[in-house]
Amino acid sequence: MIAFAVLFVVASNPDAGAITRLDLALTWEAAQLFHPAVMHREAELDSAFIAAVKALDLAKTPDERRAALGLILTPLNDPSSRIVTEAPPPPPGPFAERDGGFVVLHAAAAQDDEALWDSAAGELTVADAGQIVVDLRGVQAGNPVLGWSIVPSKDIALPATQSIAHVGYDSDQPSSYGARLELTPGAVVKGDPRTEVRRFGIILGASDPVPDWAIALRQSGQAIFVSYVQLTDDGALMGLTLPLGDGAAVRVRTTEYVGVSGLVATDVVVPRGQDALVVARAALVSRSTPKLRSGAPVPVPTRTFSLGPVTKDFPDREHRMLAALRLWTVARRFWAYPYLRTINANQALLSLLTKLETTTTPEAYRDAVGEAAVGLVPDSHVSVSLMGRPSLWPPFDVRIVEGRFLITEVTPNAGPLQRGDELVELDGQKFTDLVAARFPYIAGSRDDGRRQQAMENVLFRGPGTAKVTVAHPGGKRETAELTWSQANGETLFATPKPGPHFRVLPGKLGFIDLVNLEPAEVDAAMDDVKDTKGLLIDLRGYPNGTAFAIGPRLGAKKNIPGVAAFCFPIVRAGSEAERKCEASLQQLPAWEGRRYTAPVVVLIDLDAISQSEHSCLIFEAYTQVTFVGSPTRGANGNVSHVDMPGTLRMSFTGLEVKHADGRQAQSVGIQPQVISRPTVAGLRAGKDEVLEKGVWVLKQKMAR
Repeated sequence: MIAFAVLFVVASNPDAGAITRLDLALTWEAAQLFHPAVMHREAELDSAFIAAVKALDLAKTPDERRAALGLILTPLNDPSSRIVTEAPPPPPGPFAERDGGFVVLHAAAAQDDEALWDSAAGELTVADAGQIVVDLRGVQAGNPVLGWSIVPSKDIALPATQSIAHVGYDSDQPSSYGARLELTPGAVVKGDPRTEVRRFGIILGASDPVPDWAIALRQSGQAIFVSYVQLTDDGALMGLTLPLGDGAAVRVRTTEYVGVSGLVATDVVVPRGQDALVVARAALVSRSTPKLRSGAPVPVPTRTFSLGPVTKDFPDREHRMLAALRLWTVARRFWAYPYLRTINANQALLSLLTKLETTTTPEAYRDAVGEAAVGLVPDSHVSVSLMGRPSLWPPFDVRIVEGRFLITEVTPNAGPLQRGDELVELDGQKFTDLVAARFPYIAGSRDDGRRQQAMENVLFRGPGTAKVTVAHPGGKRETAELTWSQANGETLFATPKPGPHFRVLPGKLGFIDLVNLEPAEVDAAMDDVKDTKGLLIDLRGYPNGTAFAIGPRLGAKKNIPGVAAFCFPIVRAGSEAERKCEASLQQLPAWEGRRYTAPVVVLIDLDAISQSEHSCLIFEAYTQVTFVGSPTRGANGNVSHVDMPGTLRMSFTGLEVKHADGRQAQSVGIQPQVISRPTVAGLRAGKDEVLEKGVWVLKQKMAR
């Protein structure tokens, strides 16, 4: 049988009853992501959503609520994307009626295939009729008539269709992500010149689905389309059906024909007040022919796609709701790790919409979105920030050591603060309380990373000064007023820091500071350590891409399957559960020179994120590396950004990355074989305990 062309995929709405904001969200998403119109022209769907929200708030009756939702579809200018009511009951009377030389088939009355089809003979049971009227008015998806297989008198090639596929999420930032129109070749309906030429009059309403067999018969000259209105191709194209709780549904077209138009058109218009069945029979008697035509070729555009910015200092209620939709959409459709989410995304959206109604400041707006992101996108690549606001650094760096906030580095502007001091208060408030207050608004792959990000969030602030209270190692407290500045950050965090970035330690141990090593130094570094008995790589921080050149030089294995498993999200029309991905194994160029085959130890900690973790995947693919330290942050993959109203921007991971053997890395991080963490006593004594443990482990490996 020929497949029914209008395949409606159901996206579930768990809330039964009246039309809700969730219905608006699902409709907006379907149109924004999948209707072909957005690839050809600007469709003001954001403005339409805002109008729909306002109208829904005022609606009192089911018809008014449906009309409000319908506003979202208006910019599409597409009669096939519409609200449809619940399917009417089958009309009374038989499916088939004979009237002289005609057979009239009332498709809406069809109950099952067996009553209509002689499966043994492979023909309609009404094959003796030369002229057949098929009334398709009121037919719904799933009706057996739509799946008929009718052999025309000659081969008919149905046209190709195209639909939108998103390869990752494009965010107006330089990337290879974007939307494209994918081509689906048209089917060929095989004809048979020996087939008795029967003529069909097919009656259609404005919103009725048009099956492939009907189009094929019309293209072969064996059928005419009869309607009270001028039909379009839209009825033969696939779309999404979103059920509404009040018995209606929303249909959004998701495909279009390529290169042709006019496959579905009205050949005989039924005059107002006349019976369509009578007109169809008369047209068959008069030998009316289909008005076949092909329009100009339809372009096949490919363009980048994003839910672009809506700039306003503090957006109004409806634009804040639009921000909630954008977060919800990228979380469900484009975040690389949706299987790690443990909450109901639709319920989270409804909760966020309610919360955003009452926010009164940009900061409260940011925090509401950030709090929702904690559950929707548990990812340490997530950052929700108000763009254009400076984030300046204090004249010191802080790390969490044995649960306490210890200063690990100071600039010359840090006054009395010293390495090893404990940060106790900021502007008279307990620093532990400040961090705890920020924690609920910070998304992360794991809670340890969230706490560190919350700490950094408290410390990064606008220009000015703050009173900083520390407890010195002896317990004495001291308060100083210190200045936050861009220069502080450049002193503390800018890389590369002064070298040497590689050297030979006592005992012929090679050492490479991968955080500060520059690409131009790779050859010299590997040459310097080539004759050492073991290699120590410090990866406690963010490197400069040098692992891609160093990894292939390690170990004896020349040919490896890959260094990491990638999965690019491919988002097509359907539910989020149907999202596919384009899998591949990342390969690196082979190294033909001398290889380093001595033992390798890599130092890691919570500061190792993203490229740092990917560097670990590279090293483990080439050699028997031993990781020493504490687990990494657990966020790897290309970072995407979504812009929201109010200059709000959120980042998230858009590419799934796993170990080359398929093991999970996101949220897990790189797990050390040997655990080692700094201690308060060690930090105050000036020791690098993780480095010391790494040296000890390396010597143990060398002694084997």
